[in-house]
Amino acid sequence: MATVPAMADELPNPENPNAQLAISKSVEDPGPYGPGDTIVYTVEVGCSAIDVGVDCSDAITTDVVPEPLEVRQVTPSGPNSAAEPEIDGRNIRVDWTEPLDAGGEGMVNNTTSQVQITVQVPEDLNHDQWDGATLTNTATAEATNANDTQPATADVTLAIPLELATTATKSFEPTSALAAAGTPVTAHLGGTNETNGAVETLVVQD
Repeated sequence: MATVPAMADELPNPENPNAQLAISKSVEDPGPYGPGDTIVYTVEVGCSAIDVGVDCSDAITTDVVPEPLEVRQVTPSGPNSAAEPEIDGRNIRVDWTEPLDAGGEGMVNNTTSQVQITVQVPEDLNHDQWDGATLTNTATAEATNANDTQPATADVTLAIPLELATTATKSFEPTSALAAAGTPVTAHLGGTNETNGAVETLVVQD
């Protein structure tokens, strides 16, 4: 079962909210995805209010990209302008900066904007740890005059193939000697498992 990471509460809920945010999250394809594959998520955030002239003040969208995915690009779009996205590791924040009629910035009433998040599966994932794993990506929206939304999530699965790889070593003791009959020579054989997972047996032949 997928686990939902805890979201940071960037803005406290207001005592008297007069606007409402809605959020949804989707992914182009649920997978499975393999090493090096690109995944594209889309977050949609909507602002609504009953009262005329009320917008979503200082609205932000936050997203937690699950381990081990790596963030490659974050692109806000839609009718509301946005600041340059803040990316801290796998934590993403988008501040909506559309000028509001009542002053300040945020999201305009009765509008919906999007955030497209492009991530990549690392090339060197361990088969035993990540093959078949379900990853949950979580986003939320907040504003100073609206209660926080419930987290919106989208799941993908990974398929990490077992790639067998070994390294064999061989050395002699002594490393040099006269080629005389009866001179003892000892050969040392070794092997290292470089597979992206555990193996039951490693055989070295000479």
